[in-house]
Amino acid sequence: QVRINNQTDWRRKHQTALETHYRRAPYYDRYAPAFRALYSRDLERLAPLNVEVIRVLAEAFEIRTRLVEASRFSARDDQTGRLVDLCKSLGADRYLAGDGGRAYMNLGEFEEAGISVEFQEFAHPEYAQVYAPFIAGMSAIDLLFNCGRDGIELLRKSRRSRA
Repeated sequence: QVRINNQTDWRRKHQTALETHYRRAPYYDRYAPAFRALYSRDLERLAPLNVEVIRVLAEAFEIRTRLVEASRFSARDDQTGRLVDLCKSLGADRYLAGDGGRAYMNLGEFEEAGISVEFQEFAHPEYAQVYAPFIAGMSAIDLLFNCGRDGIELLRKSRRSRA
């Protein structure tokens, strides 16, 4: 696991970057305290920090999906085998993949395991950002600070998938 270099002042740099870029965003004051609290935690490894960021965002967007860490399960090392094993461990019969998955996934392995695969066709929605013009693909934090909890609905409305 990747270790965090706590000898640097990365927490202050991150908080300053968020404040500099988003303090004028409509929902900054509402959600910034959760990130400040996150940065006050003493974490030694990157993965737990990433999990905590995901939890903060999921709570803010009111996403109730259960989060589980893949490292808690036994799975093969190859890309497709790992995904199939994780799906089976969780009792999943459908896997929603990013469009880039077509380049590396062996769909036959999913089919043999009784797991259907759907590929997302993401069309990035535009929303009001603090600075114009709109820049797509920023981050979930950008969406949260600019649109608040309801920002997730913009993503849901723009999603499409196909087998």
